[in-house]
Amino acid sequence: MFRPAGTRPDPGVLAGCIREHRRGAERLKKLKRYYAGEPDIFRKTRDNPLARNNIVAAPNAFYITTVANGFTFANPLIYRGDNIDNLLAELKLAKSESHDAELGENLSIYGRGYELVYMSGEPSPHVKLQNLPPEGAFVVYSSEIDPEPMFAVYYFPVAGADGRREGWRLNVYDRTGLTVYRADSGLTSFRPEEGERPHYAGQVPIVEYKNNDEGIGDFERVLTLIDAYDRLMSDRIDDKDQFIDAILAIYGARLSEDEEELPGVMQTLKEYRILDNMPQEARAEYLKNALDEQGVETLRTALRQDIAKFSMVPELTDESFAGVSSGVAMEYKTLGLKWLGNMKRRMFKKGLDRRLQIMNAYMEPLGRGFDWTGVDVVFDSALPVNREALFPYAQTALSRRTMIANLAGPFNVADVDEEMDQVSAEEEQSVARQNALFSGGQPFGEGA
Repeated sequence: MFRPAGTRPDPGVLAGCIREHRRGAERLKKLKRYYAGEPDIFRKTRDNPLARNNIVAAPNAFYITTVANGFTFANPLIYRGDNIDNLLAELKLAKSESHDAELGENLSIYGRGYELVYMSGEPSPHVKLQNLPPEGAFVVYSSEIDPEPMFAVYYFPVAGADGRREGWRLNVYDRTGLTVYRADSGLTSFRPEEGERPHYAGQVPIVEYKNNDEGIGDFERVLTLIDAYDRLMSDRIDDKDQFIDAILAIYGARLSEDEEELPGVMQTLKEYRILDNMPQEARAEYLKNALDEQGVETLRTALRQDIAKFSMVPELTDESFAGVSSGVAMEYKTLGLKWLGNMKRRMFKKGLDRRLQIMNAYMEPLGRGFDWTGVDVVFDSALPVNREALFPYAQTALSRRTMIANLAGPFNVADVDEEMDQVSAEEEQSVARQNALFSGGQPFGEGA
């Protein structure tokens, strides 16, 4: 959202900004529905009330978000740099690992994510990170060549003690402070609830992250394909049910000449599946449509492949991944996912830079500052790696410490330094035993 440089968040400006943000509310709700497993197939209806109306919803949106977000944020971010112990301590207190994963989930669903960076109170103030729902948060930038955040808004409904809604609360952050407003139920009238409170961030403390340049979610581009897949599967089950409930047509005979006995005869036929005492020229058959199972399966496979192709998230349980042992083959299978992950990381890094600036602004007056420009953030993708195939090269190219660090996870090594000391001690003991063996029980090189 953009406004002319120097625009102040007065009530009139806030009303216009919120109207603009609310215009995208239906899109955000729809994306959330799909992720939660409530796609548009649940609105499917039939003109004939007696017709079958099965609803089958495959959680494709959930799968795409889970894989894309897991690939990018399953492993914690690694921060590297000189003299960043204070930063690492603050990130640990702020539980940044789980925060980043939750933020990545919002990015994957909505295409945008928002976090509030603030300081906790006394007696031990430290930086805290809070995810804000995209449905109720936005940042307003200056409409310049290099846009800068001018203010941000987080708004949410307020309920009384009886649970009834009593309007809205708006937290408005600019570059210097926080102002709280109360608004009516229609978000048209605003009144300040209290005066501005300084936040000491040095800039707007709400950081906006984008999933890509367009701010689009990971499954948003394939929504129509997801709908088509759900319709196909639902209609497929309808056809199966209609096949089972097909009408029995009898030619040249009657089940019973007595209309009163007819229901009993039909019940007997349904239970025992036997039809006898029919004239020789009579015949019976079910009235049903022919099911083209092969055609339906071909279309289903094509939809699955298109969903994976255009979302760039492969179906990891697909048969094409079975028996893939070559590292090069796996690289090609997951190439699209890696491109997607690189784009997500590039965009996420922009927001991280602003987060680090704000954290340093809070920490520096407390004597715990750091050089945020010298911090390098490393993303560790969660794809499986055939480490065994790399060992012959690693043994000659890498240090022992690096080797132990890479094997620490699979072998439950909690402390790499302690393991290094243990290996060195065992090597010294082995050398001592060999010396004793060759010197008749005495250390090698010493006389009798």
